[in-house]
Amino acid sequence: MARFYLTREFHEIDGIELVVAHWIVAAPSAAPDWSEARSIALQAFKTDSGWIRRGVLDVDCEGNGPWVLHYFFDWVRRGVYQRGPAYLENVVAREVIHREPSTEYSHASLVYNLGESGWTNVVPMILEGAPTPSAPGPEWPEDPGTSLADRKLREAASRLTPPLVFKADVLGPAGAQVLYSVHLARKQGLNPMADRGRWVPRGALVL
Repeated sequence: MARFYLTREFHEIDGIELVVAHWIVAAPSAAPDWSEARSIALQAFKTDSGWIRRGVLDVDCEGNGPWVLHYFFDWVRRGVYQRGPAYLENVVAREVIHREPSTEYSHASLVYNLGESGWTNVVPMILEGAPTPSAPGPEWPEDPGTSLADRKLREAASRLTPPLVFKADVLGPAGAQVLYSVHLARKQGLNPMADRGRWVPRGALVL
């Protein structure tokens, strides 16, 4: 399952008391099953042009795509319930590849935003030629670097011929502008200050 966070807004109307967003992801040929939809109450924010309601949708995408995001808003205004029309957006994935000339770093994360004000998404990147990371196991904070999975990944990275190739997918609505960067680290345990990481300069793409 792939996941990303998407910000959606609803312009404030005089007398409005509550706004709720409902959403679900379906295959392009499938009708949305609204009984399985997720919901979130939007929060009020003041902007230069007035008040808006804003919420972050936690969007889960099953399979390899493509997908369609269906959503609608309902609200209460002066004690009266109202419901708006349903919207849909095509959701696509695009691979981002980073080629790292140094073998010092064995771990990478793709950090991206959908638009300038979008929610920040963080995705672990896969190192080509290295074993697939397993689920993290328990590790004592005072004994950093003993995680077996991390050790195997560091050892595999040190044996690879540079450049190291890290890959991950960006997900979002088709046509969205994506601002992204890659954070590189050599995992040393639970203390992030020991990772000795660095950032790759920011890039941009359109889905």
